[in-house]
Amino acid sequence: MDIAEFIRTMPKAELHLHISGTMSPQTVMRLAARNGVDIPYKTEADFIEAQQYKSPEDFFRYHMTCFEVLRTRQDIYESTMDFLERAREENIRHVELTFAPQQYFDNGISVDDLMQALDQASKDGQEKFGVSSVLLMCINREFSEESALKMLEAVAPYRDMIAGMGLCSNEKGNPPIKFKRAYDEARRQGYRLTAHCDCDMENSAQHIYQCIHVLGVERIDHGVNSIEDDKLVEALVERNIPLTICPTWTPLDSRPRRIGRLRALYERGVKVTVNTDDPAEFSSGYMCHMMQELTKYGFSASELLQFMRNAFSAAWIPDAAKTVFLKELEAHAAAYGVR
Repeated sequence: MDIAEFIRTMPKAELHLHISGTMSPQTVMRLAARNGVDIPYKTEADFIEAQQYKSPEDFFRYHMTCFEVLRTRQDIYESTMDFLERAREENIRHVELTFAPQQYFDNGISVDDLMQALDQASKDGQEKFGVSSVLLMCINREFSEESALKMLEAVAPYRDMIAGMGLCSNEKGNPPIKFKRAYDEARRQGYRLTAHCDCDMENSAQHIYQCIHVLGVERIDHGVNSIEDDKLVEALVERNIPLTICPTWTPLDSRPRRIGRLRALYERGVKVTVNTDDPAEFSSGYMCHMMQELTKYGFSASELLQFMRNAFSAAWIPDAAKTVFLKELEAHAAAYGVR
């Protein structure tokens, strides 16, 4: 079997993707020039060099530098459509697009421009490229809980455009419990709930515990440190809480990261999925490339198939849509004799 072709043509779902992390160096430079934003990266080589992150802080610094070029409704619409067109090439049938409203507000973008741009791109991506998408807003955990509550208030008129809420950005000094009131309010308003528990942070296991038992999330983004605590693993399995794991890598990494913990969690019965996180900001890039690399480290076609079953099952879309996508996936598997 041609594993590359099996992966390329497999119907895919991606649940952990930051739309602002999909801008290519060319897009960032184009928007910087259009909007008169001075950035320190002048060539594609500058971007690649800057992506050799030695710490989470290096990554966040790079990400926010690129984010600065987003200044208008058109910027948001164009960059989102660029990704959705690429998603079609990857045969991504459904994607959940994460965005952090507070950061856009800081760039001078109004809530109406933000939401109208993302909603229109989501609709046009379905019509033009056949890619299903939903929007997930994310609290920037470096902001206060009051800011998070104001964010919820600001997006309230656009409630029907947003499927869920998460928690992202620098976790150090910003535990999940800091945002309990915001999560309680989001739950009251009917949002689906997830949160980042980044890899190898201070108190990672404690933060995962808070997400499960205090915030009451339905999914966890990353969450690989749960393998260090049997009780956390048991809670994930018993509550059927999926992990949206991102085995990304940078030029400094010799191979995909977290794959040992990805396998261990999978073998313990946790519903794990694989995702690209910020595909333009890591060497791992987009889904087909990532999945092909995983096969070099012992992941079989059957296991990749199961990751996608998990992803479609864990998607925040109606059951009828899940059924359609899962039937497509099973037909693909049958055509290749993969079970």
